[in-house]
Amino acid sequence: MRSDRTRSIASIVLATLAGLLIVTGTIAAYASTQVIDHDAFADRAVAALDRDAVRHVVARELVTALVDHGSTDLVAARPLLESVVDGVLRTDPFRRVLRRAAVEANRVFFSRNGSRLTLNVADAAAVVRFAAQSVSPKLAREIPSNLQSTLLSVQRREFAAGTLSVADHVRALGVILPLCALLALLGAIAIAPERRIGVLRGGIALAAAGVLLAGALLILRARTLAGVFGTDELTNADVRGAVGGLLSAYFGDLLTWTVALAIVGLVIAAAAATLDPARVEAPATRLRRALLRRPQATWQRALRAVVAIAAGIFVALSPLVALQIVALLLGAYLVFFGVGELLVLLQRPAPAAQARRGRRRALLT
Repeated sequence: MRSDRTRSIASIVLATLAGLLIVTGTIAAYASTQVIDHDAFADRAVAALDRDAVRHVVARELVTALVDHGSTDLVAARPLLESVVDGVLRTDPFRRVLRRAAVEANRVFFSRNGSRLTLNVADAAAVVRFAAQSVSPKLAREIPSNLQSTLLSVQRREFAAGTLSVADHVRALGVILPLCALLALLGAIAIAPERRIGVLRGGIALAAAGVLLAGALLILRARTLAGVFGTDELTNADVRGAVGGLLSAYFGDLLTWTVALAIVGLVIAAAAATLDPARVEAPATRLRRALLRRPQATWQRALRAVVAIAAGIFVALSPLVALQIVALLLGAYLVFFGVGELLVLLQRPAPAAQARRGRRRALLT
């Protein structure tokens, strides 16, 4: 009994450690593959332009730069110029300009290949000028052709000691921490006196890590947006909408990862807590019977009919969302079923079975 108690405590410690490693490992792995990687970083910068709030702020800032450095006629033509710029932001040429700038910015911050970042509106102005030719040749002529207005200039020596060191550590931790988390989970299951309880603790650790990380991301997003304020050209709502769009573009998938992690953990914990390893197919059988059996009470039949009609309307109006929901439910059940199958393999033999095996060995020897 003392040995079982010690192993149970060790299993709890390992499961808790696994939860902490999952939180930090998920952050490190996401940052390494989706932020520090220059291609992923640039792709997300371009994807941010699909959000209206981000495109509105970029268009306003670009128009302001063109008007400030162009002729006075651009002031009167500003509404037309804003319309042209808004259309330009949706085109592939401008997105290529933005992607190139994002790659250079990423290399300066996180790679040893870049030494200086200088962003100006010259390339963007050239794209706007070309697009304005088809709308108003006069407007195109008013846009300066030698515009070199610098928006940002940063030299590597200003921050290299910080960002490069962080990037190197994050790349390594993005691989090491998830592996350590997996080993800790396996250890928590292997060392537990009862494997089912070990799997239950592992599922709880996954779910807790997902919930903790999702909550932290939502709180951080809210605090970030609360600290953002507008300028003379842009209102607080404009700037906060753009910052929110950028946060969604860069970290929205991380929130999806954490929610999926929490769901998988809850399903594993539920399977370990309720499923009989000897009857893995029982939940599917009960679910099928519940769906196909006609209710006896009139109100139950009426309720089922209303639910079926509502579900049918929802599927007809939002087929993609309905398909995603079905895929989510199917994935959750497959995880549930797979955990049950593993519990059959992990389950320790009962004392009677061990005794029979012992007697068989004695007879054979």
